[in-house]
Amino acid sequence: MLMWILTVLAIITGVKGYADGYFPQVCDSMEVQHNSGSTPINPQNSELPYKIEIHPPTGQQIRVTLKADPGHYFRGFMLEARRPNTNAVGTFIVADTSLIRLLTCNNVKGSAVSNHNNRKKDKVEVDWISDGQDQDIFFRATFVETYSVFWRPNDTEVISLTTTPKPSS
Repeated sequence: MLMWILTVLAIITGVKGYADGYFPQVCDSMEVQHNSGSTPINPQNSELPYKIEIHPPTGQQIRVTLKADPGHYFRGFMLEARRPNTNAVGTFIVADTSLIRLLTCNNVKGSAVSNHNNRKKDKVEVDWISDGQDQDIFFRATFVETYSVFWRPNDTEVISLTTTPKPSS
């Protein structure tokens, strides 16, 4: 009986962990790890029906919008900014904590964001702040439409951030 109760609690905790966007164990890979029983569910091979929009930087701050194509939605997501060949860099600022949760990846608080609930969303916006260094960065996002429908992480093009003003001509 005790074993049955512990098994049910483990299943409930695992499902809740994904529904509320708290899954720091995937900070490096950003791969969705959903299973059907003991069999891993594979990501979709179709074209991604979502976009990562990067608004022009304001100093060292960038607004990032995750947006669903018309007729689509996402329930879950994870977003990081990265330097090529490294883990998450910089920190995010979240205005709506009912939709978005800050994550601590690689011991850096706020270095990633994810969903705070599994309600349908067609758009979320966050602000990202650089750590102040000249750097090339890109944004990587993972989208989850339903528990069994999700895609591999998707990257934006690389953006060059500079802290020094360009010389005048």
